Amino acid sequence: MDSVVMALTVFDDGGGPALYAGGGFSTAGDTTVNKIAKLQGDQWLPLGTGIGAANGQVWVMGEFDDGTGPALFVGGDFTVAGGQEVNHIAKWDGSTWSPVGQGTSATVRGAMTVFDDGSGPALYVGGDFITAGGIEVNHVAKWDGEQWSALGSGVSGEFHSVRALCVFDDGNGPALYAGGNFAVAGGIIVNGIAKWDGSTWSAVGGGVGHGQPGSRLVRGLIVHNDGRGLALYATGQFASAGGVPAPGIARWDGESWSALGEGITSEPGSTPTGRRLVVFDDGSGPALYVGGTFTFAGGETVNYIAKWDGTSWSSLESGLNDSVHAVVVFDEGDGPALFVGGGFTMAGDIPSVRIAKWASICVADFDGDGDGDIDLIDLQAFVECLTGPVDSIGPDCAVFDENGDSHVDLYDFRGFQEAFTGP
Repeated sequence: MDSVVMALTVFDDGGGPALYAGGGFSTAGDTTVNKIAKLQGDQWLPLGTGIGAANGQVWVMGEFDDGTGPALFVGGDFTVAGGQEVNHIAKWDGSTWSPVGQGTSATVRGAMTVFDDGSGPALYVGGDFITAGGIEVNHVAKWDGEQWSALGSGVSGEFHSVRALCVFDDGNGPALYAGGNFAVAGGIIVNGIAKWDGSTWSAVGGGVGHGQPGSRLVRGLIVHNDGRGLALYATGQFASAGGVPAPGIARWDGESWSALGEGITSEPGSTPTGRRLVVFDDGSGPALYVGGTFTFAGGETVNYIAKWDGTSWSSLESGLNDSVHAVVVFDEGDGPALFVGGGFTMAGDIPSVRIAKWASICVADFDGDGDGDIDLIDLQAFVECLTGPVDSIGPDCAVFDENGDSHVDLYDFRGFQEAFTGP
């Protein structure tokens, strides 16, 4: 992309699941797409005329069925989509853009999810807005497919915006959790994170930070089981959660907050922030991945993205060279992989302009047939790759390039031989 990727999601418009990207970019690959695009094979495609070319950017995307079939809902600071007025949120049904009621009065940030408060599934969005559909909602609102409604008195404070939404059951039934840089929800002090049970706001163990403006920003929420049971994980810009030191990321089990090792940090003078969370299994079991603007996790250099396996932090090779704003798991047909979007131009040592893919290579099955065995079919694949540089043969040959010289030759044979004769 020619500019930042702010959001990634997977959506099926009827042609099969596909990866969608949104942000501030005008082009994806060599295609003009205007802030939002769909990946089909190795080609990026526009969604109609996209978002108005000089009109804001996409911050968040999510799927919701408003009664007319699943559709992609897109939020941001734009006011035009597909050439028509939409006011910060729009609906894409696979072929046409349409407004979502009267929209919102200001930006829809990185907060969008589906929740059933007992009256049926609805789309919940958060952001900088005061009104939605012309009614006062104060930064968080519900869209039931026909009209907008408020969640009590919403959230407020000197700094007030909802940046993350997630559904979590703490043992008392599913509830909607909202994170951001607000201090108050429903008239009570909550410090950056609050719970909505369908009728009432409540605090979440004292919230995050220390109550000072700017120190209680929650940007990402997700539910995950790291081996200790399901819990809600929050990431953002904060130093503590519930009074427990927890730099940038913390775990809420329904009763108390806890830290994830030493958390995420950066060089002195910079502000570490976790932005997005996703659960991904790289073959060693499901783990929590966090992306943002930090450079260290657990005291180790990770560079903007890191993995938490339940006990310790680890890097994804050398990480990235700039910020991460979006993460999603998607299977292109060769197994689930982690897709990352942001402001970076390098992923590891590979030029990867604002979007990259992280996937495990199974060294026990070179031909990629998924049988987990190294056999004569794998030997044949290796022999076929001996004919030239890996980029002229195909991406599968890269797994044989043991010494990294972009050629598959006899220098790489030892690694293959060891794998072929071993378990």
